[in-house]
Amino acid sequence: MKPDSAEKAAADKSSQKNASVDYQAHVSSIGWQSWAKNGSKAGTTGRSLSMEGLKIKLSSASGGISYQAHVSNIGWQSQVADGALAGTTGRSLGIEAIKISLTGEVASEYDVYYRVHSANLGWLGWARNGEAAGSTGRGLAVQAIEIKLVEKGAAFSGFGFGIQRADSFLFCSCFKYRVAFRFERWRNGGHDRALPCARGSKRQERFNAGWRFRYWPSLCDAFGLAIRSY
Repeated sequence: MKPDSAEKAAADKSSQKNASVDYQAHVSSIGWQSWAKNGSKAGTTGRSLSMEGLKIKLSSASGGISYQAHVSNIGWQSQVADGALAGTTGRSLGIEAIKISLTGEVASEYDVYYRVHSANLGWLGWARNGEAAGSTGRGLAVQAIEIKLVEKGAAFSGFGFGIQRADSFLFCSCFKYRVAFRFERWRNGGHDRALPCARGSKRQERFNAGWRFRYWPSLCDAFGLAIRSY
């Protein structure tokens, strides 16, 4: 590597240490809000106002950020990037789910974490690096979002318990672990139970935990379970 190339690479790596994420929400009955940054809330909670549009961009980073919205009555839109509009404005169509990914050099230095506040569910668990956060097929609009950049290898401070419905799985985030449950009916007694199974590798181990899930019984018919560490 030439000296000037090495210096440029070192400068780029140094600048990544100050990378930040900025995002702006377009909210029903409000319009565009001010930009939020680095884990702060964009959107509203407790007001039953749907988030209809979203723009996301990076600062002080070599690379970009891409994102894709699932919109009421439309479904998954095409992926957009770097400050472009995801969702809609002026059509009263709420965003129901979102996927966010980093691109370029910044993706080798950071993970992007994000969570949404959904109607009737509240704050869901943290998703990361292209996973879907929110819900599809249930008509539940996203009302707020938080997004963070976390250096790879660093401890993520997303502690607490939350539920994240994405695709065919219901994810439960508890401290630094993420658990998703497959719910089935007990034939005898009419109770619901969760059957955990490890996913994400060729070896999938399933076992019957005999654990009764007492909440959202109407959702206990077609979900999967997984556990892995963040």
